Order: sequence, then structure tokens, then C-alpha cells
Amino acid sequence: MNIDYSLMNEYQHLLINEYCQDNLKELKKICWNVWGKKGIASCFYDDLYDDAIKVLSESVMTYDHNTNIPFRNYLMKNIRLSYREW
Repeated sequence: MNIDYSLMNEYQHLLINEYCQDNLKELKKICWNVWGKKGIASCFYDDLYDDAIKVLSESVMTYDHNTNIPFRNYLMKNIRLSYREW
């Protein structure tokens, strides 16, 4: 999925910023919850974080904020699915 960031609305930009600011602080917390305790060698972390950024972008574009599912849970589920494929 190619992301056209110019098509994002203000809410979507805010979500991206929330998870990417401070050296990906919030995104890394989610990633650690998903795969941090699985014994993965730290040499793979950069690749996994790259994948998580891609998943974040895709999740922001596909998330329906009218659902009762918090975005964080939606993102965590998508990162978990992506990790299984990785």
C-alpha cells in the first residue's frame, strides 16, 4: 500500500505525530508489547521499527474513528499481524 500523505486529514496527521515524536517513543512502546519479549536479537529492531512505521501509516489511513475500538488497540493488532508475517 502506497501512502499519499497529502491525502491525510488533520486527525490522521495528529495520530502520526503522536506515535512518531520523541524518537518514536509511543510506537516503540507498542512494538515492545508486541515483540520485545520474544527473544528477538536487537540487530533486527531497526527492520521491525521500519515495518511498524509502515503499519502505522496504513493503520492511520484505514482506521475508522467512529468505531468503539481505540486507535492504539487497532494499531497494536495490526503490528501484531505484521510481525507474524515478518
